[in-house]
Amino acid sequence: MIRVLIVDDEAPIREWVEYCILREKEKFSVAGLASSGEEALELIKKEMPEVVIADIRMPGMDGLELMKRAKEISPFTAFIVMTNYAEFSYAKQAITYGAKEYLLKSEMCAGDLIGALGKINENKEEIIKHKVRERLPSGFIDLFRLYQCQTPEAMNEFLDTIGIKGGEGGQVLCIRHGKGEAEAAGLIELAKEEGLGKIFLASRQEYDFMIAQDNRKQKLEEAMGRIGKRVAEKYGKKVGISAFFSDRMMLIHGLRQAVETENHLFFHEGKQVLYYCEKSGSPGLSREAVRAASQQILWNLAHKQYEEALSQMREWFDGIKNVQLPDSQWAIERCQRMVIAVEEQYYHRDPLGEGQAKNGQGLLTMEDCRRRCEELIQKLYDKKKGPYSESVDRALAYIHENYNRDISLVDVASHIYRSPEYFSRLFKDEVGENFSVYLMMCRLNHGRDLLINTDRKIADIAAAVGYSTQSYFSRLYKKYMGKTPDEERSQARQ
Repeated sequence: MIRVLIVDDEAPIREWVEYCILREKEKFSVAGLASSGEEALELIKKEMPEVVIADIRMPGMDGLELMKRAKEISPFTAFIVMTNYAEFSYAKQAITYGAKEYLLKSEMCAGDLIGALGKINENKEEIIKHKVRERLPSGFIDLFRLYQCQTPEAMNEFLDTIGIKGGEGGQVLCIRHGKGEAEAAGLIELAKEEGLGKIFLASRQEYDFMIAQDNRKQKLEEAMGRIGKRVAEKYGKKVGISAFFSDRMMLIHGLRQAVETENHLFFHEGKQVLYYCEKSGSPGLSREAVRAASQQILWNLAHKQYEEALSQMREWFDGIKNVQLPDSQWAIERCQRMVIAVEEQYYHRDPLGEGQAKNGQGLLTMEDCRRRCEELIQKLYDKKKGPYSESVDRALAYIHENYNRDISLVDVASHIYRSPEYFSRLFKDEVGENFSVYLMMCRLNHGRDLLINTDRKIADIAAAVGYSTQSYFSRLYKKYMGKTPDEERSQARQ
């Protein structure tokens, strides 16, 4: 029976999906309901459902981020995403991240939902049917069933089947999926040369693993370190190595550590081998701060503030490399999304260059992403005939220095010695939007920073960014930022 978790911030949608599934209770069951990505992640840790049906756009943690983080906990959990027409490109991105199906909410019917679940169930049964003692054709152990074990007894049975003995310590080496039998033979040969007799080669989606057992902790760690270096040299691979674990029931933790460590090499240009213990104490970063900073960068790009965007971009990449190991995949995705967002800004202004887009693909390190973003922002700056005209430059500087005062188009026009009519046309032509809209978004963005980064009262923040009443500030914020000031602050501190 397939166990399904339902995630949507709208209660009627959750209840309708639950109703459809319960009508097919012989095949499917509901593992739980969640109204947010954060709540869903906790239920995934607890229930380990085979399928998650999730809204792709939710406040806080969205569907894509939930997919990424869930895969770290339960790699074989399948996702079905629900979306609207306006989010079609977002849904296609979800498919590239491993979603099995996406359903349009406006057209979704019970038959579509049950059909998508049925396909996942058939695929699961097909995988199990063709297993031969849990081995793949390459000889690697298939770890699919390990992640389906719901009890210690089931896990012990699986570990006995594949030959991993109890009472012995172990360690895991992780690389990206490679050349099958040839690579397996090479790994076995390296292990023999190091005197490791108990090794197991396993595979999970895009990763291959060498699992070694030996109670002599120091000997095992030293041998795995030497093997890691030789694998990096021989196959040109990045290698992540877990911490030593003393109980075979901690194998899943060892696999997760090895994957997280291999992922973290994205942030270490020129380094090929990384040990879990090297980064397990890193200070970490604030996800909300990363999101807020990235939005500010893109806002500046959209408004042709290229020098400021370039400076902020460099600071953003300097900060994101402090990511903790469990957040490695999330941070990699943020880097790749940043590349996509900057490319979109660039090709909006230079459509002829769109064929050169990388979309975060083929960018193997954080430094690759940084260089790509800086290159495009610099090109945007260079494509301008210098900065804005002197008049608009002076106007923008005046706005950013005085946005918290009761300034008007007439005030700014007077400051640069131009008529209001002429300045209004000039500003719209060069900046791309009306003066009033630009001033309002400038105020709201500064207000957002104060909401997230201070404990000041909302009324005080409204006054600090140029609005005389809290109610007017809150109405504008809800209309143009998509949430109330209270919601913004609450989500940033979850």
